[in-house]
Amino acid sequence: MKSATHHQGLSEQQVLENRTRYGVNILTPPEKEPLWKQFLEKFSDPIIKILLVALLLSVGVAFYQFFTGTEPASVFLEPAGILAA
Repeated sequence: MKSATHHQGLSEQQVLENRTRYGVNILTPPEKEPLWKQFLEKFSDPIIKILLVALLLSVGVAFYQFFTGTEPASVFLEPAGILAA
């Protein structure tokens, strides 16, 4: 069954009146958080905290082993791997 009514939009005059009364029909985008804030929020994850502690311990051990002469410079590969993770 077809509807017999024909719909028409607003006239130009009505459009201009509505724009002056209510403003333009544009959605305002939501405010985004700055990138630096988004970056710092990643450090609240427990896994990241664990990796940071492991990185600090690994760097400390690597410096100790390197500067005491017991290991070559390749000892810094493990901290680099933790940093990459």
